[in-house]
Amino acid sequence: MTIRVYNLGFENSFFCLSKYIGLLLVLICLSGELHSQIQYTTLSGQVLEQVENGDYIVVLPQMPAVDTIDAVMLSDTSYKDLGMEMLVIDQNPITNKNNKQNELTDYESQLRINMENKAMANEVSEWKLSQQITKQISAYEINLSQAKLTDNANDQNEAVSKLNELKGKLKANQKRSEKTYKQIVEIRSLSALNTKKRNHKLKVLGVELEMPVNNDKLTPSPEIKEQDKKFAHLRSQNCTVSVYNKKNKTYRIGYQPLVNYTPEKFKSHLKTNDLLQASISLGKERNNYTLYLDLSLQSKEVAKSYGVILPGYQVVITFINGQKLSALCSSSPTPTIEPYTARSLYKARYKLSADDMKKMKKIPIDKFTIQFASGHETYTIYEVDVLMNQADCLAKL
Repeated sequence: MTIRVYNLGFENSFFCLSKYIGLLLVLICLSGELHSQIQYTTLSGQVLEQVENGDYIVVLPQMPAVDTIDAVMLSDTSYKDLGMEMLVIDQNPITNKNNKQNELTDYESQLRINMENKAMANEVSEWKLSQQITKQISAYEINLSQAKLTDNANDQNEAVSKLNELKGKLKANQKRSEKTYKQIVEIRSLSALNTKKRNHKLKVLGVELEMPVNNDKLTPSPEIKEQDKKFAHLRSQNCTVSVYNKKNKTYRIGYQPLVNYTPEKFKSHLKTNDLLQASISLGKERNNYTLYLDLSLQSKEVAKSYGVILPGYQVVITFINGQKLSALCSSSPTPTIEPYTARSLYKARYKLSADDMKKMKKIPIDKFTIQFASGHETYTIYEVDVLMNQADCLAKL
């Protein structure tokens, strides 16, 4: 009988495998030494790395924009914890097919970048602060435990007081972090909003982030474009519109000079500014008409000699044909002092009727009489068609 012994090489195989495992462990250890930094991810996806000296640096500054977020990402707890998943779903063209992306102007695009950079910088600062506060809380919890062991009431009270203070700060900082994260999501979803909502959101974010927004550079909404088209026609007829609210039926024509007046005895002293400057404007709110009269007097001493304008005081408009129109003051705040010029400013409002408006629209004016506390002052008007123009413009709105 021949007995054959087969050497299958298990010992050699085991030896080789052991060498490979040892080499792998060495590589892992070396890798651990080379990459000993700790990385953290913020709510918005920024990756922070803690370096050897304990500081944090941003190694990955941002997450994918909301426009490109995949629906799978909605399972991330950071969205759900803040209740933001519905916002992401609504603004995400993948999950909301009706959502269209709107092109931003160069100014809006740069503004969005600046806002996002500031919000993300705020997020990193808030995250760092949370880490600092958390470390302080841990330290005071140790102090409290030691104070309990030594039965030191004073140290216990101090530690409890400090812990409550730190936990309050941590909670407040977490709320700020949640708000900042929401801002980042809103900034990245701006292109998904229509013009009106986007402009409103930019203004709100501008206030929250303390970044001024130039309203004149924002894309005008369709309603504003319609108004501009209408106003362009009015401007060609020397009309300036200062208030246009179609929903509330409130309209107002811009101020126009009514009269500049200086008594003869003061003209040698007042060569650059008149003693009294008056501007006028007509407005309409539903079926109620108002005459707005703004006065500027040379100084508070002059204003004292004239006195105030009180509700119930009159203005009398004398037309070139001798007809007169009187209106009662409905509102007149106490005169204020204009900074730098020290001029006294009056803002009086007078009620008008529809018949008054018809008369002003047809007949030029000759004189304008204002009742002050000291008495009546009458001024000759050289811009005789000022109220005709105002009334005509208001009728076209």
